[in-house]
Amino acid sequence: RFFYWIPAKGTGAVNRALLPKYVSCKDTARLHEFVDIGVPGTVSTRRAACHQCDACWKGERRSCANLDYVGEPTERQIRREAVPVTSLSRVTRPQLERAALARASAATVESSVCLETRHSKQTHPWVLAKVVAGIHKPTAADVDANNAARAAAKLAGRMELDAPKANEDSLRVQLWEPLQPGSSTFTLTPLIVLVPARRLRVGDIDLTAIPRPPPPSASQREVAKRRASSIHPHARRPTEEQTPSPSPPMRYKLAEEGRTLDQGQPSQHKTNGLLEIRAEMPSWDDTWEVERVVQHRSYYRKDQWLVKWKGYPESRNTWEPWENLVLDCCLEAKEKGVSCGESHPAQDEALKLKAETEAHRAR
Repeated sequence: RFFYWIPAKGTGAVNRALLPKYVSCKDTARLHEFVDIGVPGTVSTRRAACHQCDACWKGERRSCANLDYVGEPTERQIRREAVPVTSLSRVTRPQLERAALARASAATVESSVCLETRHSKQTHPWVLAKVVAGIHKPTAADVDANNAARAAAKLAGRMELDAPKANEDSLRVQLWEPLQPGSSTFTLTPLIVLVPARRLRVGDIDLTAIPRPPPPSASQREVAKRRASSIHPHARRPTEEQTPSPSPPMRYKLAEEGRTLDQGQPSQHKTNGLLEIRAEMPSWDDTWEVERVVQHRSYYRKDQWLVKWKGYPESRNTWEPWENLVLDCCLEAKEKGVSCGESHPAQDEALKLKAETEAHRAR
């Protein structure tokens, strides 16, 4: 058996609550052998494992010499548990898609947008792309060519993007790729793909070009040649014509927060940055800092506080339980059964609001 350590936060983190669940078969807890027989969704099981007889080593498990001990092999089906669709998701998903279509219609060529990835992609729920062609309805041939290009570039291993269907409103985009997972510095890849317009979540992304360092002067190049010849005196120095140095790709920096262009003019334009993207699509490894606690309520006999998050407007305030206001060190101390000596102003403010609410109710 193999065990993998999965981080709770950061790059590669996985929320176990969002993992797919499978319907468990009855009486499987006492089984000790599960063999993949090459049939999708089917495994062969036995009461115990035998690694002693020649038949089992050859793969002939039904001719096992210890059949009385290990039992007869039986095939069991593995079925994925159906996830119930809530009434809220039936309402919010069409709203998100309608808003995405409106953003896609307003997206201009050469502008950068933020696209939502598949629901199973938990660590990085979004990618950035540059609009090459506006909203249109691709044909079946365009969709097949797009799927072939995605397969040739091995896109599924890096970015989990939905493929559009024929005659579905789509955008043709060129993908941005970060230097490393979680980085805010991007380079423009040569990969151009079709994506559904309903997956567009944030438009007008503010990406600023990072200026390249100036090329070395003639004196600096001469000093470098002398230094190389002193280190390797007998090495043959190639000429500049023999070793052309390819220029590195241009790098772009994602702004921390959007800015308003053409300030003071009648028609102002607002760009979006990392804060706007995180507010629209929070990822599993995002960290949120409490700016202040606004209000307290008791929701189904559970205390909740309305939290104003630092760096986000009032429209992004959310109702949170007490666990989301407690520091990580306090939670660890509670699990160990010791007291945590640290405190946080948000916790004191939350307790004060709770006391005021209870006093108001007592009146």
